[in-house]
Amino acid sequence: MGHTRFIEHEGVRILEIDFSACRGQEYVRRIEEAAVVIRAQPENSLLTLTIVTGAEYSAAMMDVLRPYVAGNKPYVIAGAVVTHDHLQKVVAPVNRLTGRDLETFDDVESAKAWLVERARQRD
Repeated sequence: MGHTRFIEHEGVRILEIDFSACRGQEYVRRIEEAAVVIRAQPENSLLTLTIVTGAEYSAAMMDVLRPYVAGNKPYVIAGAVVTHDHLQKVVAPVNRLTGRDLETFDDVESAKAWLVERARQRD
């Protein structure tokens, strides 16, 4: 599970999912890897940090990504997406329309800070 791992930031457990620079079948493999980890957790228990900087986004990838995101919804409290590509930032508002607490960030540290804030709001 090299690209999906639990980290701790300011005492908060976060699932980091790294899709950076992914293309084609590697993207699919990492999605499958992340889905196994996510769906093994209790419902409403995860904060996710997804790094998609430089990842390929095509119609074919969106077809793979949609069911992955939908299948994760029961497990994820809030998700932060790190990307520098303005086109990729379209993903977060679309997901929010489906009821997801998802934000985009330009850097990992800001994303982690936001996730910690979300965790503390729940406590």
